[in-house]
Amino acid sequence: METQSPGPLITTHSLAKLLERPTTNMTLKILDASWHNPIKNRDARAEYKQKHIAGAAFFDTNECCDKSSPYTVMLPSAKQFEEYVGQLGIDNSSHVVVYDTYQGLRMAPRAWWMFRIFGHERISVLEGGLTKWISDGYPITNKTYEITEKNFTATYNPSLKVDFEEIYATMKSGSTHHVIDSRPVDWFNGMDYPEDEIEWKSWHIPGSVNIPWYDFVDDDGCSMKSKDEIIKMFKQNNISLHTDPIKSTCRRGIYACAVALAAFVAGRKDIPVYDGSWEEFSQRAKKEEYMTDN
Repeated sequence: METQSPGPLITTHSLAKLLERPTTNMTLKILDASWHNPIKNRDARAEYKQKHIAGAAFFDTNECCDKSSPYTVMLPSAKQFEEYVGQLGIDNSSHVVVYDTYQGLRMAPRAWWMFRIFGHERISVLEGGLTKWISDGYPITNKTYEITEKNFTATYNPSLKVDFEEIYATMKSGSTHHVIDSRPVDWFNGMDYPEDEIEWKSWHIPGSVNIPWYDFVDDDGCSMKSKDEIIKMFKQNNISLHTDPIKSTCRRGIYACAVALAAFVAGRKDIPVYDGSWEEFSQRAKKEEYMTDN
């Protein structure tokens, strides 16, 4: 049995090769982790049923979340997570490959982070996602498969997550220059905002640094930038990737996971994500506390 953890990223070619190996198929589990904003007229599960990589199961973010939270798709408990992924046929020996229907670096990193925070390091993101898998000529199917339930034991790692209280304390102490907001520039600056954000219009945590998640994507629109390029991006924003107390945030704790993934690729494996992100912060902090920063 393989003991070495696979890398955080996997190419379409490498995944196709793994699928050709019968011994690998015993532990390889592929997940489509696509998710769409509830106001969009798109159903990620229905799209999965229409086309997916052979053998893939659907990782439903709307199910694997804290449904009691007033905020969108917040992290579930360890018990909820282990029960959910066990139902997908995953155990602690599984090599999980996760993808989405964008270019692989939007929703898939969120699932990658969720597995890691619950102690599973045998997790890889498919670079380019389903889009690149198809464009590279690899087959898809609409067949579904009977899943044999497995036992997964979650071991929660609190160091990979920060909460409102910690972010708020960071703001009050004036130390937010190490907080990275990965939303698009106009959302960060309050010049534009998603149509479902009327009640908590875009702005940002005072002092935070805007590095949009897509800046970590190479020119091909599918691949993560190189280790050296990622380190340089942090440096250009006066952040030392390997020594500064970086925290990652975004709108709902989704894009922020792409920052954590990029940092991991560049050698920093412990960047925590603010799960509630702007959706929570803008509703819990006083407006006059965060609308003063330019």
